[in-house]
Amino acid sequence: MQTLEEFSALADCELVLRLDGQEWTADLIEAKPLVKHGEAEAREPFSLVFKTPVTGLPQASYELIAPGHPPTLLFLVPIGGDDSSSHLQAIFN
Repeated sequence: MQTLEEFSALADCELVLRLDGQEWTADLIEAKPLVKHGEAEAREPFSLVFKTPVTGLPQASYELIAPGHPPTLLFLVPIGGDDSSSHLQAIFN
């Protein structure tokens, strides 16, 4: 998976994030295009935001497990959440 369209198709799927042998369920809650800067970019930039039912997940490279797809390595950064969840963002540019 490398495009916004490919990831957007996962919005209603059961997703899993894996890090250091631990796994958490995740929902893709946002998939949106970003402003393109320059003509040399190979693909349109985009952002993904995942919500997990746990708090305090670190910035790290997680494996995204999605039905029908091989595991995909994503660098995710915590951007918020609440008392019972974390929101993690990936940027593709």
